[in-house]
This record gives sequence, C-alpha cells and structure tokens, in this order.
Amino acid sequence: MIKVNLNEGKCSGCETCVKVCPSKVFEVRAGKVFPLNIKACIGCKICEIQCPNYAIKISYSKQS
Repeated sequence: MIKVNLNEGKCSGCETCVKVCPSKVFEVRAGKVFPLNIKACIGCKICEIQCPNYAIKISYSKQS
C-alpha cells in the first residue's frame, strides 16, 4: 500500500506536485494543494523529488 504524506506546514502551494504527477494525485482547492486521488498513486516519487520545500513523502506499507 502506498501512502502519500503532505506536510501542510512545509507546503507553499506552488503546485509543482500537481504539474509533475503522472497519476494526477494532487488537486488545488481554495489555493491549497491536497492529495485527493491517493489510490491512483503509482509510487514513482516524482512529486517527492520535485517538491522544492520537501513537503511530500511517499512511503510503502504492507497491506493487512
């Protein structure tokens, strides 16, 4: 199972993750970025790598 963790305190709302995510996991609502389509995440970590504020962490866990 893939987990998408967005640290709202570090997120500047620059929308880099929205632009680079091939699975369209992130959306902008009211000027803020949210990972709303987490099930679509393929775990490529492009958003994590490209985020200038290191606000995104992709992690993996075993499904129970």
